[in-house]
Amino acid sequence: MDQESRIADLEARVAALEERLANRVAPASPTPRPKPPDRLREAGARLVAFLTGDGALARLGMLLFLAGILFLVRYGIERGWINELVRVALAVVAGGVLLALAGRLRERRMLAHVLAGGGVGAWYVAVFSAHVFYGMIGLIPALVLATAVSGVCLALSLVGGAGALASVAFGAATAAPFVLSGGEGSLVALTVYLAAVMVTAGIVYRSRGWVLTHALLAAGMTVALALAAGELRPEHTLAVRSTVTGAILVFFGVFGVLPMMWCDERRWAHAITTLQAIGVPLLTLGLLMIALDLSRLPVGWLALAGAAGYSAVSIREGRNLLFRAGPLSAAALLASVGSLALLDGESFGPLLILAAVLHVVHARYPAEAAGWVARLLVLVGSVGMALQLLDGTSIWWQGVVFDGLGIIALPAVASATAEAGRHYAIAWVLGLLYLNAVFGALGDYLDIGPVLATIAWALLAVTLLATGFRLRERIVRLAGISTVGLVVGKLLFFDLEQMDAVWRILLFLGIGAALLGASYLFPDFWEEDLEESPVAEQP
Repeated sequence: MDQESRIADLEARVAALEERLANRVAPASPTPRPKPPDRLREAGARLVAFLTGDGALARLGMLLFLAGILFLVRYGIERGWINELVRVALAVVAGGVLLALAGRLRERRMLAHVLAGGGVGAWYVAVFSAHVFYGMIGLIPALVLATAVSGVCLALSLVGGAGALASVAFGAATAAPFVLSGGEGSLVALTVYLAAVMVTAGIVYRSRGWVLTHALLAAGMTVALALAAGELRPEHTLAVRSTVTGAILVFFGVFGVLPMMWCDERRWAHAITTLQAIGVPLLTLGLLMIALDLSRLPVGWLALAGAAGYSAVSIREGRNLLFRAGPLSAAALLASVGSLALLDGESFGPLLILAAVLHVVHARYPAEAAGWVARLLVLVGSVGMALQLLDGTSIWWQGVVFDGLGIIALPAVASATAEAGRHYAIAWVLGLLYLNAVFGALGDYLDIGPVLATIAWALLAVTLLATGFRLRERIVRLAGISTVGLVVGKLLFFDLEQMDAVWRILLFLGIGAALLGASYLFPDFWEEDLEESPVAEQP
């Protein structure tokens, strides 16, 4: 009975084991990581597709056709067959024929768009020629006709879903008053007209979401508003200045705020919209400077106010990647401009502080724009500070405080990122220049020469060595020993001839004793840390 029970128990165990083996799930094979796309190859493929793909023959044919018409008209003019009125009429008829063909060939979408663009272009040429070359119509009728042609082009783009035609319409509408007026006319009428064009562009963007068209118009409108603001003179009334300022604020709303509220999720469109969110606030600030003739302090406070507003928007809408990248980067750049303006360009430390903060944000959130802006701020801030410290003519207490905070903040806050080594190196170089400039100026004031600067370098060397061993950071130890070499070189080649005998003796004895103490405290400088050295396994 005992034997039978043991057999039964063994069979039960075997069955349980078989069931476990049957239910066992094989470990999933690791999923291969997708290969990152080749951006350069993609851009080349798009260019080739544009030159050889759908619509390429139509674009080339339209260019050749229009060139042929121009040569025909020129030939007729040379022969005396065509007078001014006939020339304008031919351009109008050619535009009408091309537009009619575009309407008949609606099913051939790309060809219809090219024909429509050629027709609208012929009408623009007719209006321009009638006013500028021949004087057949005045400025106001010419502007009305050019606006009407732009309206036709915009309507065709909306009906056919062609963003390229919309770009032509808005571009021509923006350039028309400058091309037709020749620098004459009412500044108020011009800015009101530009504001109307921008509002129309905002409505079209909201309904169709044509990102590239919107961005191109933003660039063109920046030039147009800069030209308009540049025409302001001290004798202009408050109403004229207010109108120009209002147009600039409309520019900010249409091209700076609207794209962030409704953005395209495609990668390239998202990148363009982010760049708009970063660039438009800076462009708006520049336009306001031109229009209102602002001095340094108002510009600084206005930029800081804009930075605070963008920071609040970024924090509130942090769930959206665009609101983390665009407004946050715009806030950093505005804060940089504001700090440089308020400090009169005497300190670049705030740029390094902002760069450190952006590096931390970029490490925590996938906001790629924040990382690029941080690198830009590090580049500009470090180069500007280095040149300023080498010059040595701007040592004042505010600059000393902000420069010191910037040098400390960059490696301390951004060391958690993948670019910690670069930050350590930049901070080390700037720290040496900072100590030399500050304590060198203090030594000159006390009439004791470069003694204090050399002492400061020696203390920095000991501090770096101690910190490197304490934190087990090899790069900090390398900076420390490199500083020791610089201290010795500074003593031997630069300081000997500029010191009194007493200071020379004390300085050599003190630094020599400090280096001997450092060699006693840190005997294994070139040895690897225990955690980093491989440990052989015992058999």
